[in-house]
Amino acid sequence: MDTDKDNASLGQNTNPDPTTSPGDVVPTASHIANNAIFSSSDLPTATPATAPLPTDPLHPIQTVGTGKGDVWINQASKSKKPLIIGAIILVAVALVGIITAVLLLSNSQTDEPASIVGKISPAIIFDETAPIPIEADNNYGYISPEDGSEVINARFLSAERFYGEYAVVKTGSVGNVSKTLIINRSGETVFSFDGDNSATYYDTENNLWIVDGDAHNVEMQKLSPENTIGQYIGNDYLLVMEESHVTDNKQGTATDDGGSSSQTDDGGEQSSTYSDGYIANFDGMKVYSCDGYCSAYTTVFDGTTYAVVRIWGESSQIINLANSETIYTTHGTISLQDDNLIERVDDTTKYIKIQNNQVTNLMQPETTVTTISNAGEYIIEPCKKSKYTIKTIDGATVSDCDIDDYYELSPSLYVAYRADFAKSPILIIRGEELQLFDMNSAQVVKTYNGQDVLMFDDSPFLHIQDLSNSESQVCNLLSKSDEESCMSLGDENKTVDGGGDYFTVTDGGIEHIYNAKLKEIR
Repeated sequence: MDTDKDNASLGQNTNPDPTTSPGDVVPTASHIANNAIFSSSDLPTATPATAPLPTDPLHPIQTVGTGKGDVWINQASKSKKPLIIGAIILVAVALVGIITAVLLLSNSQTDEPASIVGKISPAIIFDETAPIPIEADNNYGYISPEDGSEVINARFLSAERFYGEYAVVKTGSVGNVSKTLIINRSGETVFSFDGDNSATYYDTENNLWIVDGDAHNVEMQKLSPENTIGQYIGNDYLLVMEESHVTDNKQGTATDDGGSSSQTDDGGEQSSTYSDGYIANFDGMKVYSCDGYCSAYTTVFDGTTYAVVRIWGESSQIINLANSETIYTTHGTISLQDDNLIERVDDTTKYIKIQNNQVTNLMQPETTVTTISNAGEYIIEPCKKSKYTIKTIDGATVSDCDIDDYYELSPSLYVAYRADFAKSPILIIRGEELQLFDMNSAQVVKTYNGQDVLMFDDSPFLHIQDLSNSESQVCNLLSKSDEESCMSLGDENKTVDGGGDYFTVTDGGIEHIYNAKLKEIR
């Protein structure tokens, strides 16, 4: 079953389709249990260990329990022992507090929360606890990745994988989708839309949910104000389109900019349209207003973020988002290709560049360097005799013309492996060996039996085939255990498909499901 979806990033959509009104969010509530406090007259009232000590050293207060539930106070004692003990306790508590604060600060700097928008989140894409979609009796539901038990009963026409706490499912019949739903891990509906809503999906590159075209973070919090549509355009900026209502008494008349519509009492249609767009940061501050229907994307030159805005029917502009200054205007269109800005006016095409906050013309596009897995750290170049070499961006040689072939990891898998193992991985072939190679240290991490590799979208699993004897194996590249890293499939012809936390092996028409630990669960 094919549950992966390849969705283009909104941040590079220079001509977005008109969007419809977002669905209502079903509110959720968290409950905190009340802790009851029980007391007894037969028990003494305990003095907390963290209670503040007296500030007057000449009159220390001692509390002594007699074992009978009473407390007496001796103010005449001149002993300094309690002060010393108390001081030691205070120092110990302070040290514990400092250590805890340092650890929390360290964690906050290394473990980014899953809700961060604009960055790939391996914790969500490769979550080993996510329920697994499965087909049963021509319907789809979900099972546990631990033991294969049912967690959401099969009642959907289709079911996509979970990203974080949510997944997209559809109801209806083959060829006739009645509803598109977003459900949580309890199977409860969070959003519902009529028909087959292709504008509802999880954006793996930017770590956000697109809900009927409206951007939400992974906790399903709407990123733009109510009655607006927010499109993420990259670099922590949103293009916000404000909602307005237009009533057309001629039933069925379409609006110019699209949008959702509903029947009015007088037989006409009330349409929700979106206009008067503006660009805002995540703090809600407006930095630019379109004064009409527009599209936009962002790009960075010399450390400054710029927005390229297309005001439909009028012009294109380049905006310095740091100071809201318009630095360039054209009646044509401006697109971004391979880090080059291309301006097209009528039948004329020219290349432009932003430098020192000014737009200059280029005779030809600047040559860009292709980096491995979009990491921006290494390049791979062909060399003599059909071999390849790996170099750093600065030109230092990592592996000199001794690679026969190579396989790039997907950006999400590259980021996940680097986060888990502090290495920059690539799969290379040297002679008859397939090697997992660390470009940081120029060392081979692991050698596999096989030369041909099949990888899957947003999946840590590799299907490796040995061309010499037809044997194959499935390996979890993110496994931290050698015993759970690879599983042999023998020399039989088997079909393998991979997901974020599971993979399937189809043998003789029977599908077997395995979890991330290579354990068969169904």
